[in-house]
Amino acid sequence: MFAPQTVLHNRYQIETLLVQSARGAIYRARDHQAQRLVALKHIVGSAALQHTFKLEAERLLHLEHPVLPRVWESFAGPDGHFLAMEYVPGEDLEALMMQRRAPFAPTELVKMAEQVLDALTYLHEQATPLIHRDIKPQNLKFTPSGEVRLLDVGLAKGSMAVHAMASPGGSPSATPYYAPLEQIQGTGTDPRSDIYALAATLYYLATGYMPLDALTRTAAHMQRQPDPNPPAHEVNQRIPPTLGAALSRGMALNRERRPASVREFRALLKQSVIAPSSDPSTFIGAALNPSWKSLASTLLDRTTRLWEGDGTTSIVLKGHTKSVSAIAWSSDGQSLATGSENGIVSLWESGGTRHALLTGHGKAITGLAWNPNGRFLASLSANQVRLWGRDGTAIAVLDEHTREVTSLAWNPNARLLATASLDQTVRLWKADGTPHATLSGAGRPIKVVAWSPDGRLLAAADEAIRFWDANGQLRATLEGHAYLIYALAWSPDGHLLASASTDQTVRLWRPDGSLRATLVGHGKPIHALAWRPDGQILASLSWDDKYVWLWKPDGNLYSRLEGHSSWVHALAWSPDGRTLATASADRTVYLWEPNGRPRLALKGHTAGIYALAWSPDGRTLASGSMDGSVRLWCGAPVSGHEESV
Repeated sequence: MFAPQTVLHNRYQIETLLVQSARGAIYRARDHQAQRLVALKHIVGSAALQHTFKLEAERLLHLEHPVLPRVWESFAGPDGHFLAMEYVPGEDLEALMMQRRAPFAPTELVKMAEQVLDALTYLHEQATPLIHRDIKPQNLKFTPSGEVRLLDVGLAKGSMAVHAMASPGGSPSATPYYAPLEQIQGTGTDPRSDIYALAATLYYLATGYMPLDALTRTAAHMQRQPDPNPPAHEVNQRIPPTLGAALSRGMALNRERRPASVREFRALLKQSVIAPSSDPSTFIGAALNPSWKSLASTLLDRTTRLWEGDGTTSIVLKGHTKSVSAIAWSSDGQSLATGSENGIVSLWESGGTRHALLTGHGKAITGLAWNPNGRFLASLSANQVRLWGRDGTAIAVLDEHTREVTSLAWNPNARLLATASLDQTVRLWKADGTPHATLSGAGRPIKVVAWSPDGRLLAAADEAIRFWDANGQLRATLEGHAYLIYALAWSPDGHLLASASTDQTVRLWRPDGSLRATLVGHGKPIHALAWRPDGQILASLSWDDKYVWLWKPDGNLYSRLEGHSSWVHALAWSPDGRTLATASADRTVYLWEPNGRPRLALKGHTAGIYALAWSPDGRTLASGSMDGSVRLWCGAPVSGHEESV
């Protein structure tokens, strides 16, 4: 590994390590001759591997396509061979999925796929076809201008995609979720191998769940069992059956049953979204009224429904002309804010009357946050945040971020708002919109921020965590995670901060910045953390994992919850801390005892479950599913009886 500031080939100065594996690394470097940033790929290994790399690199020098990064130069250097390529800014689609925690819409999906298919057509129709052999979410970058770029073409991957350059945390690239059977078995690849990998990638982006690997599916086939990988439209009912069928065909184990070319696959995808779309009553999201007087659910039909505590529909809120994309109750439960894909925010009284229509955003609303006393609302769209009074009065436009805002967090004292951005800064704003402080120093986009319970410290995370006080002064820098951090959670007493990363670990930190413990056991990137209300147990959840892990504050494992048969997507502690609810792609909700024993399995949903929320008294649990329903489970934590509404 080369240290920052190292100069290679008399022109490339290393800035930072991007990716590392046993076969080499990729660095971001400065080309001092051409005055530009480059991605510098370094391959180490046998002489045969480096020879193959050199031959493929020479072919890549002649490629020119808007979806493919340009290759500037290939050269031999210390301990291996190097390739200088165009540096592509932006987030890869795996990182975006971790941020969104929700699938992409079918039209978004096909629009992105068309760009990739255009590049694959270009590659496959070369005089000597080029097969990518490693299409996966981490190799698809979404640029700030809204374009998709396909990374890591060719470059001596050999017969097995999973042996290629690993991505941070060893997420899906570490196992063959996206590799076709012929590539795993080393029997030779052709253009249809790329079709399989792209279809598997689109399946993940469409459902939020990684497809089963080809070997597992083949084993079931050999035993004359049905394909254990369900069609995408059965996992996510927002997906048209025609699109689900197109993805299933692209992922056929037998390559002869896949589309014969990317042109054919492209036509199949386009036709799939021209067909009638999903049921407009499909569930998108829900929010419990803090007083538990009602539950609000948003639907694809552009309405929001208010439900009484007994499960009956009380009011249908109409007025949005595009689908509702965000929803939030004020702390007193008297006002509901809904934001739509066309940038409009509506304010509703708890009785269902719309009392304000807030305009000004030009793009989809991606976040809404009331301050703790309910006097101000922050709305988020792209890189712009707007502040509104409770009556809908426009207070301020916060548009100093130069890239998308990823997180909003009000200080518990309700006086400051923190906004984190891909522009590598956190900004603090007073409630009237006056800039309070700009917190810089991060070398990567900021993914998440979290205030301590007493409001004295703000934690902001990229690959490291920085503690800032409410005046904007840096108090500590916490280093230890190897890759990006996607979740932060303060213990209820504020004595510990838990951080979860794609490096597959959880770390516990004290407010002074010292490390209390490193929690090791997960085999996938970790995306969710939840402290029990008494702060004595921390629950953690990793991507594509059917287990939930429980930890003590000293870092020792308390229990691993085993019961779900598929990926767990959500968890929630009851207010008294006596019950943990978990929701899974296996269409069940489990209720667990404090000692980690399963108490009850709640069945009834017909598709994967994405959301959970307890009522304040802990007697009712709401679950939201891709089957188009919100179910209320009443009395379960007290009596053990199951009652769905």
